[in-house]
Amino acid sequence: MDRDKDKILAIITDPLLKRMLEQVLIRWPDKELLFFESAGDALAKIHEIHAHLKNRLVLLYGQAMDMSVAELYERLQDEAIQTPFVVLAGEDHNIPDMSLNRHDVFYRPFRMGALLDRLAKHLRENKTVIADEVVFGSCILYPVESKIVCGKERRTIRLTEKERDMLLRLYQQKGAVVSRQELLDDVWGYAAGLETHTLETHIYRLRQKIEDDPANPMLLVTEEPGYRLM
Repeated sequence: MDRDKDKILAIITDPLLKRMLEQVLIRWPDKELLFFESAGDALAKIHEIHAHLKNRLVLLYGQAMDMSVAELYERLQDEAIQTPFVVLAGEDHNIPDMSLNRHDVFYRPFRMGALLDRLAKHLRENKTVIADEVVFGSCILYPVESKIVCGKERRTIRLTEKERDMLLRLYQQKGAVVSRQELLDDVWGYAAGLETHTLETHIYRLRQKIEDDPANPMLLVTEEPGYRLM
């Protein structure tokens, strides 16, 4: 395994699909394609390499011997693994409501070029976040436990899944602004009818938890076109 290359972890049992991916991804010499037949093995590899990972990682799910796509997604959420997750599904495969972005689900037959474009976008823009703790401002976030310790009094506060995911997404941006639409897409995924007030409500509640003075936020600030973590 080359630690200097971006990683595509592909959970695929179909030998034909494996060969197709190998043939098209040969054009990406700076990427490393790793195949797994079990989702458990792929998760173990993520945990093995995350401490040394300098570049980016995307998880591609075709079919696993041990886990359905819903079970794998639940494991990723439970372990606070913020890894881009792309799914290849059969024509008759119903994807359960997992808040996946609709652009990350490819129903067969799909265009290989469209899949490569999506993988490339994730490898450009996203970075895996797996951490025992994340420090920003006067706070320490514990993603796996969905809790945060904040303020002069060092209060321990429980977070909802969405609150935790928002903080991780903002932290990932390293002080840069994340737009409202990006937060909606990345935290909630594609959901018909989802409106900006959903995000504003969650931001308000999160500030009540982490800010010393929620009316004058110093950690989670509004900055057009979205929000920034100080």
